[in-house]
Amino acid sequence: ENIIFYVSAATLKKMGLSKGMDIDEIVYSEIEDAHKLRVAVYKAADLLAAGDYSVARLQKKLTEKGIDKETAEKAAQYMEDRGYIREAEQAADLARYLAETKMRGKKRIYAELIQKGYGKFAVKHAIESISDEEFYDILTQHIKTKYKTPASDRKETEKRIAALMRQGFSAGDIVKALKEIDADNAEI
Repeated sequence: ENIIFYVSAATLKKMGLSKGMDIDEIVYSEIEDAHKLRVAVYKAADLLAAGDYSVARLQKKLTEKGIDKETAEKAAQYMEDRGYIREAEQAADLARYLAETKMRGKKRIYAELIQKGYGKFAVKHAIESISDEEFYDILTQHIKTKYKTPASDRKETEKRIAALMRQGFSAGDIVKALKEIDADNAEI
């Protein structure tokens, strides 16, 4: 019975193998591992062709597709080392999208990026790529869009603050923005 392994010629050369050689169990195991990695890298490339993945999310997806955990980790690292996964850049792009389009605050963006599997360094970099002033402008724009009229009473104000805090904005910024907007509306 013939067993077919897909490995590169460079891998075989690095192992010192040539056609017709007898191999022991250790070399067989090395060839098998190289084959599994190559298959995992091809699956990873297919996944990345369809969209961006963090290293952790790619590893998870590969294991869901039947790749063992160790090989999935190696394949994801291989893709990151070669620049196919750029976590910091991808996280920053997603953070900007969440802030500008979905009108999310820092805390909510942090949680969403972590949930998507981005590393803490990439998440921190992504959030820092948006200035505090930009977040404040997004908050005021969100308030003006969502709440056309001032709050009728204290209970309504508290509801608005709670809703905006769930979107990831800080209580201090929310209170400040609400006061500024109410003051601007009173002048009109």
